Amino acid sequence: MPDNRLLLKADTRQSSDAFVDETLDFWQPRLSNELTREDARRLGENLLGFFRILIDWDASHPNDEEESRVVANMSEGEAS
Repeated sequence: MPDNRLLLKADTRQSSDAFVDETLDFWQPRLSNELTREDARRLGENLLGFFRILIDWDASHPNDEEESRVVANMSEGEAS
């Protein structure tokens, strides 16, 4: 299984033209407002930052049976 943290750190493409082009190509059809290249750059950087946080959080909170039980109870509306 690949280390996702390495994938996010391996390339600092958030400021590259190719990254901005890919971000525009993906998001522009889904949004009603026209995106500028700066909007696309910031959107991409924010998404990468969000996934970095999730990866770091996941690495520091290993799933165990107790945590899974608490989450399951919470989703069912029960108090633990």
